[in-house]
Amino acid sequence: MRESFVRVAAVLDARHYSEIPWAKLDLDAILLIKKRLEARYPPATTNLTLAAVRGLLREAADRDLIPEDFHQKARRKLKSVAGSRISKGRQLSDDEIGNLLVAAQMFDEPKGTMLRTILLLGIGLGLRREEICTLPLTCAARPGEIRVVGKGNKERVCPLDAATEEVLKRWLAVRTGISWPHRMLFASPKHGNPLSKQTLWWLLRELAAAAGLEESFSPHDLRRTFASRALDQLELREVQVLMGHARSETTARYDKRSLESLAEKRRKVTIYREEETK
Repeated sequence: MRESFVRVAAVLDARHYSEIPWAKLDLDAILLIKKRLEARYPPATTNLTLAAVRGLLREAADRDLIPEDFHQKARRKLKSVAGSRISKGRQLSDDEIGNLLVAAQMFDEPKGTMLRTILLLGIGLGLRREEICTLPLTCAARPGEIRVVGKGNKERVCPLDAATEEVLKRWLAVRTGISWPHRMLFASPKHGNPLSKQTLWWLLRELAAAAGLEESFSPHDLRRTFASRALDQLELREVQVLMGHARSETTARYDKRSLESLAEKRRKVTIYREEETK
């Protein structure tokens, strides 16, 4: 939410969103916000920001800070924009995954085993960074699965393949011997505090640098790789459930299977036969 208002401040040339006189904006200013957002940002980002502004105006109207009729007129001017862009990120290759796993062995223990486990949880289960950070020691209480609490405080069961489960078992054996002052699965190697999203980001970037992938790797590529590979073997709805997405359209945006792979499949599809046109 904060990022949305930072974007509004930027398009209004304000130093901070707290300087914007929200209750004094007229309809021309509201329309200007939309036009400048649309000119500067992709449709999805623009629509996310517009939704935040609509929510703010709704709250202002509820508190009688702005007239209700103005609120309704402003909402009509802040309707979502059309369009889409090719999403960022990519799928990791087998060689790149192998390089990351080898690079993890270069780190001192327990950091090396922890990184290897995190890597496979990201690729093998498609977990979000915050989901990895908040896994408790009890997440793997039942064989063959872990329980994850994702966005919206929604719990889901993530089945484990044999390779990921074996690596997780090794980490659990290491983890039980570490006297970190909490019951979380992972922690900062330096301080032993529960792992934060930012610390995890830096750890994965450090791992990528050791694997020679620093320039081309994003931590979220682990989740994209899971989605892309899973979609080769499972239905979209099934992958949606495994990833904890509310909408299948969100899951589809994670599909990073290469255009070369798509082109190869397309060449095997016969749309028409030449003799049929004669």
